[in-house]
Amino acid sequence: MACCFFFGSGMAIMNFHADVDMPVVQRRIIELLTGRPDRHAWLFEIPYSIGVGLGMLIFFNRVFRKRLNDEPNPLEVEMFMYQENVNHYVITEEYAKAREREAGPDA
Repeated sequence: MACCFFFGSGMAIMNFHADVDMPVVQRRIIELLTGRPDRHAWLFEIPYSIGVGLGMLIFFNRVFRKRLNDEPNPLEVEMFMYQENVNHYVITEEYAKAREREAGPDA
């Protein structure tokens, strides 16, 4: 399951980069930093690409099948919160139905 989220995140990042025309953005950043235009911003693109990949690995707290630490990743926290909300909803609804049954049909 985490594999699907990992590749889905990668696709989202790639689509974002296509939408904003990331090569043009990176060339413009290089031009702002150095003061001269550069057709190939390799010194910026390569570390950026490595950083995005490493950032995704750290975000999902996994390197292949091994966890980096015992802390939950943000996705696991959100899934836990979702399950807690579902449980709270089910308990509240069952409690309300039980109260209606106790009150009877004429109440």
